[in-house]
Amino acid sequence: MIDAHHAREIAARADATVRPLDIAGLAEQTAQAGNPYRPTAACDAAVRAVHGTCSVPGCNRSAWACDLDHVCEYNHAQPAAGGQTCPCNLNPKCRFHHLIKTYADGWLDDQVVDANGVIWTETTTPSGYTVRARARNHWLLPDLGSVPCLHGAPVAPGFVDTTTQPGRSRTRTQAKHAYRMRLRSQRRCGESPVLDSPGEPPF
Repeated sequence: MIDAHHAREIAARADATVRPLDIAGLAEQTAQAGNPYRPTAACDAAVRAVHGTCSVPGCNRSAWACDLDHVCEYNHAQPAAGGQTCPCNLNPKCRFHHLIKTYADGWLDDQVVDANGVIWTETTTPSGYTVRARARNHWLLPDLGSVPCLHGAPVAPGFVDTTTQPGRSRTRTQAKHAYRMRLRSQRRCGESPVLDSPGEPPF
């Protein structure tokens, strides 16, 4: 970490390259034109800056050393039907927590932007314990959450046609993503979803 005075000294050097962060420009483009899965440089920098660290509560890994994760999973087959590449759906996760979110059962994360433009993250453990936290550096980029999104709400993955049995209508990964999207939808509507549980403790 460097203080503001040191940052100004660096910016004033003749060999320094200064690239202003255009937050307003994110209203026009948040993903790379040739690859909508990848954020633009401005979107990447803004998301890392506003969170500051890994978005999982209690993890202090610097955001600049983290992966950028699509909270609602990006749908590579149908990009319009999955989580979008947008500051409202991106947050930094260290490699450890990124792998847990991707592969471990029972973990659920969500991200919402409230009416004041404040970005909040939620992490739910397999035991059902949920922790909500505000983006650590909201004060640094207070306008980021107010940038209008170019997309609508995540689209429901559809329904299973039982008349075509037997046969799997979607992969295990698609089923897991659909399950997580359903839980996030319930939480955003004020419901308290019941996570799958192995049953009562054996005592």
